[in-house]
Amino acid sequence: ASILSRLPLTSVKFHQLQLFNGTRMAEEYLTDPAAFHLFEKAEYLNLMVEYIELLNPRIVVERIAGETPPRFALQQPWGPRYDQLLKEFETLLEQKNSWQGKHYIQPV
Repeated sequence: ASILSRLPLTSVKFHQLQLFNGTRMAEEYLTDPAAFHLFEKAEYLNLMVEYIELLNPRIVVERIAGETPPRFALQQPWGPRYDQLLKEFETLLEQKNSWQGKHYIQPV
């Protein structure tokens, strides 16, 4: 977050790792799943809260996760569509009394 915060960015989009059927990465995962860390939904949302707390609040976060059509996804989707996931994220922010930039330290 500190590196992104120093870049001349106006916006950023985040996506969790998603494995697509028929890709080399999917083959690598099937060969050695222990080499990958696929986040559970709650774990990922908590990570995103911690991350955006460190992110420069002037950078617009356009997206916190991606969606894969189920027919292309190697792993099971988290379930809710992006709009519902975003609501869960906003609720988590409120529960944690958190916001983007809460722990951001502007470079000198």
